[in-house]
Amino acid sequence: CLKAARFLGAKNISTEGGGPQTGNAQDRKDLLKLFTKNIEHAVRIAESEKVRILVEPEPGLIIENSSQITEFLKSFDSKSIGMNCDLGHFFCVGEDPAQVVYQLVDYIGHFHLADISSDRVHNHLLPGMGSINFKDIFDAISSVGYHGFITVELYTYQDNPIQAANRAYEYL
Repeated sequence: CLKAARFLGAKNISTEGGGPQTGNAQDRKDLLKLFTKNIEHAVRIAESEKVRILVEPEPGLIIENSSQITEFLKSFDSKSIGMNCDLGHFFCVGEDPAQVVYQLVDYIGHFHLADISSDRVHNHLLPGMGSINFKDIFDAISSVGYHGFITVELYTYQDNPIQAANRAYEYL
């Protein structure tokens, strides 16, 4: 993927924050160790290909919140690893997405946006259909000086993507 990204001129690739958690603390520790070992190998390739690996925390995975991603990324001495910041995921795990932007600005290489209902269940909605405060998020993104891409995730709207994209664009 890293070689293909370089060939295509992509600056980043994204990967999930490890496999699903089992609930067992020792299993989580072992899975995190394995994930870290594999990412260490990938980071060496990323450095040579000049492509950045962005790890995306996600509810239910080994890395699902801001403290876990911070701890994970601090274990690397490389500019070739960072975070794909899916703000809806942080909302799902009980965090304030705007505050996450301020806390993790040094690691963010890309943003994903989707709305999430007030019950914080991990189900991506179009912006404006849930409970996320997008004004605070955009204020935070502007305040930290981020000028990269922000992607609205529409995969839950694959039956009518053009209408979904238009509604998301109009709302945002």
